[in-house]
Amino acid sequence: MLSARGRFLLILLLIVGGIVYLSFIGGWTIPLLMWSVGLLLWFSHFRHGSILGVLFALQRGDIPKAESLLAQTRNPQFLSPRYRGYYYFAKGLICFYNKDLDEGSKFLKQSITEGLSGKQELGIVYFNLAHTAFYQQNKPEAREYLRQAKAQEVSDLHLKQRLEELELALQDANLN
Repeated sequence: MLSARGRFLLILLLIVGGIVYLSFIGGWTIPLLMWSVGLLLWFSHFRHGSILGVLFALQRGDIPKAESLLAQTRNPQFLSPRYRGYYYFAKGLICFYNKDLDEGSKFLKQSITEGLSGKQELGIVYFNLAHTAFYQQNKPEAREYLRQAKAQEVSDLHLKQRLEELELALQDANLN
């Protein structure tokens, strides 16, 4: 996986290599192939950005790295719908890490509308939204988000445990 700078360097190398090949050796086949690969890399940069790197950094718990990689995607509107959903998912999780619950909730809700599709990720989104609603004393909304999180049938044991803890906290809040 290349960084944005590495991708652009490779694109430039393919363009220059095609020009050099055309100038010194001749023939159009190799330069056209090189330019096509460069164009494909350039197109994929705008459709996918650095989102996979961001998700890997988040999975490792490297929040500063995830933030710096996310900042490399300057125009999320150019991302494919699926990757745009993951962009807002990552942005929301980073906001939660930085204790900005309102902004994080906004981005997580936007990730759902933008096309986030993975069951695990949707489970995480709904759990965080339920937790935020519970924290803000909005128990009906917390219950609804918790119901949606459980409907995702997540396989992550840690997330399942956190969902059960939140459910118990909501039940205890009803008794008080």
